[in-house]
Amino acid sequence: MLRFIFESRFNSFFIILFLMSYLSGTGLSAQTNNICTIKNNYILKPFDGPLTNPHKGFTFPTGGTWSFSSSWEYGPGGEKNNKAWDVVTYGCGYQRWDKLNPEKGVYDWTALDKLLDECEKHGMGYALRVFPYSSTKGVSSNYTVEQDYDWTPRFVYSEGARKGYATVTYNGNQYTVAVPIWDDPIYLQAHKDFAAALAKKYDGDPRIEYIDIRPFGNWGEWHASQLKGSEMPSEEVQKDMLSYYASVFHKTLLVLPSSGSGDVYNHALSLGIAKRDDGMIATPDREYTLLAAYEANLPTIGENLAPYSTMLNYNDIIPGGYLKWTLERWKKAITVPHLTYYVLDQDSDAGYRFYNDNKVHVDSMTKVIGYNFRILNADLLTITDSIMTTNTLNITVKNTGLASCFFDVYMVAELVDNAGNVLSKFGKTILIPKGSFKDEMSQDFDFVYSVSAGQTNLVTQQGVSVALSLYESEDDYNNGKNPTVRFDNDGIQENKKLLLTSCSHEYGNWDTLKVATGTEEGLRRHVCTRENCESYEEEIIPVFIAGLDEVRNDNDTIVPYALENSIYITNVKGKTVCLFNSSGELYEKKVANMNELQFSVQSKGVYFVMVNNKQYTVIVK
Repeated sequence: MLRFIFESRFNSFFIILFLMSYLSGTGLSAQTNNICTIKNNYILKPFDGPLTNPHKGFTFPTGGTWSFSSSWEYGPGGEKNNKAWDVVTYGCGYQRWDKLNPEKGVYDWTALDKLLDECEKHGMGYALRVFPYSSTKGVSSNYTVEQDYDWTPRFVYSEGARKGYATVTYNGNQYTVAVPIWDDPIYLQAHKDFAAALAKKYDGDPRIEYIDIRPFGNWGEWHASQLKGSEMPSEEVQKDMLSYYASVFHKTLLVLPSSGSGDVYNHALSLGIAKRDDGMIATPDREYTLLAAYEANLPTIGENLAPYSTMLNYNDIIPGGYLKWTLERWKKAITVPHLTYYVLDQDSDAGYRFYNDNKVHVDSMTKVIGYNFRILNADLLTITDSIMTTNTLNITVKNTGLASCFFDVYMVAELVDNAGNVLSKFGKTILIPKGSFKDEMSQDFDFVYSVSAGQTNLVTQQGVSVALSLYESEDDYNNGKNPTVRFDNDGIQENKKLLLTSCSHEYGNWDTLKVATGTEEGLRRHVCTRENCESYEEEIIPVFIAGLDEVRNDNDTIVPYALENSIYITNVKGKTVCLFNSSGELYEKKVANMNELQFSVQSKGVYFVMVNNKQYTVIVK
């Protein structure tokens, strides 16, 4: 244990000066071969509260621009004060094929673009589903108006596509309905033409989170189970449609709906198409169906079988019924398939009841679902020699989430002043390629900032801090935009940058301690020894004050002391000794030719002496 000596009659000005200097986080370590080193260790706590980030997380249906109106009681700013909006990262919903594509070669994106713009305005993306058919929508007209439920454009039939008939049961009543022949060549080509137009318009559009591939079955879910008499096309036809989508979409994430299975599912994975399941919780073991997508390093998407209010009343009778919603089952539905995306609730209140009932658990799961970047360790190493000063920021980042990060991330370090203004970039931008930073993985990164001898080293200037940022593109950084991705660490600023602060500055707990008799006393500091400063141990740092009698001993221990305007270090013959000022900048460096070395100083204050792998603090009155 190092000893920390302090003169009791020392005036308060220098006590404060010393504390400010030491609490700035400056720590000194070894020097060899005429090189002096300063090391600043940072300790960071996890972010306290829910943490949303792009391209992951929760959603609920946003049926149109009206969903965002404050005049709607459940909308953002509405009278219900619906806080579920704070934890969703994207909206979701369906569009009708016949509305987007009313005539051959004619496309109307107007309403969809308005919805996408509204989502973007609220910091959200949008998950798009285009339905060719929706059997439940025909009940209001007793299925006498085909366009109420068959959303295949009329021109497809005019060109000769065949249609069949099936029986649908709704609320105990049976109806005969018209249904497309799903493998009709004219139908298939019309849908491919639509897919090509959709890709031309929206592939790579940052407003689009992902697009479901929905050409077949009721609601485009790749099944006709409610349509008795309608048959799905062959697996070869299904795989061909997947291949076509993959050939026209090169940027936007594509998703295979629930009932795509077997060889079709495997084919989708081979094309980089993600997977969703809409039967979560209520149907036993549905979460396991998504593991193949997770193992293929692709996103997984979950949705419950029914709204929360409905599932609370399920009977838990299997077979013959459904499993009811429980918190344990909800968490399992997220963790087992390593979800990246999950529908919070599909009821008509924008998640209001669900979030109010389960706020604490939803908040905590925002940092579990998908990726979650947390800095575990960070240190700043400053090495000074006769040519230059090199500052290296070393950080260890862990993805504590459930899944990979499925987009490119650009990590940037900067030096900022107390107001957050950028003074300089710190080293080069680091690219983390999409899919490479997997769940539970830790990675070490470093940033290097160098200045020539004689130049001001911004790193050690008072009031200068390091800020870390995560961008979705390097252009965003170069164009002066704020980052969009946040670290899961305390210290996140309003602009989403993470400000690094040292443990000693943020969490230091000092009190006076007598460590020797007479006029010698010291200061004791609680030092963080575990992540998040959850535990401490006491450390006593040596300080030698000018005005004392010569502080010497009878062995070879190195002893610095100060008299008048000089600092002396004994027992250092042949050693390199570095003297730093209170800002941590190198003041002078000498090699001792004799047993005692002297430094002349021009001003009073705190100085740091580095020798023999130890740090000493000297205060000159």
